Amino acid sequence: MGENSEEEDSREHETLDQCFAVRPYTFGVNGASAIFSTLAYFPDCTVVTLSGTPLTETALTTIAGNVARLKQLRELGLSKTGIGKFNPQIICRLIRKSPFLRKLDLSDNGFTDTTASAVIDSLLSSELLAELNLSQNHLGLEAGKMVGKLLSESYALKCLNCSWNELKADTVTEIAKGLKENSGLQELNMAWTGTSDLGAWSIGDALKKHEKLTTLNLSANRIKALGLAGLLVGLAENRSLKYLLLQQNPITEAAARDAVQALTSGISSSPIQLIDLSKVVFSSSFGQLVKELEEKRPKLKLLWGYPDKYAVQSTAHSLEKGAQQC
Repeated sequence: MGENSEEEDSREHETLDQCFAVRPYTFGVNGASAIFSTLAYFPDCTVVTLSGTPLTETALTTIAGNVARLKQLRELGLSKTGIGKFNPQIICRLIRKSPFLRKLDLSDNGFTDTTASAVIDSLLSSELLAELNLSQNHLGLEAGKMVGKLLSESYALKCLNCSWNELKADTVTEIAKGLKENSGLQELNMAWTGTSDLGAWSIGDALKKHEKLTTLNLSANRIKALGLAGLLVGLAENRSLKYLLLQQNPITEAAARDAVQALTSGISSSPIQLIDLSKVVFSSSFGQLVKELEEKRPKLKLLWGYPDKYAVQSTAHSLEKGAQQC
């Protein structure tokens, strides 16, 4: 009995050492600040997750001071903590004191274009960062340029999520410039960013030389015929992309038919396995073209309109497999 209790205590202590997770609203603002002050007592901690817990600037400063003692820190979750309104230099200091960080979640924090730019700039020295989530903020042109610079200089970054930001075409073009120089990114989420045709064309151009990107999400981006054509031009020369998500874009049936024809009779060297046009509605005759395409290329699945439940589940499974490395 005593031995079992000792083993259980040992496992609990090991868990605490490895993962410091604070559940949202468990302690209140003041209680959470007190909890954060204990971080220094877990020097072997590899994961710190504070997502959903409202932070004060004082609490964030405390965290930044204690993180320097966590020599094994690999993952930091700060999603929805309200830190976007604080002095960005505190966040920058926290990042610089975490040189071995591999995963960072800064989503849904209300970062402005200027504050986000400063934070992303501090990430340029993070040589091991593999996954970065910047979604649901207010990134604009200035931050977009820094994202492009991060892509051009990072060899470790594998997954980047910039979805639900106010980027627009000119900013996406700046990010695409960085993507062109990047050699390691595997998953890019740019859904709901106002990419439009110009931005899609610039990403298509970047696809021509990229050799690692497997998943690209450009859903709900006002992409029409011109943008779709640009993506197909890039796809024709790309040798890595497997999953292309274009849900809820105003693509005409004529443009979609041209795309299906190109995929049926050409672009044979592309490893593409899924093109998702869900919630883009075409006539029933379009289904026959898709059937012919899938007969010609049995490894390729093209979804359109409102797919049945089985198709949606299959898509989710494929994407999960494609993103396992992240």
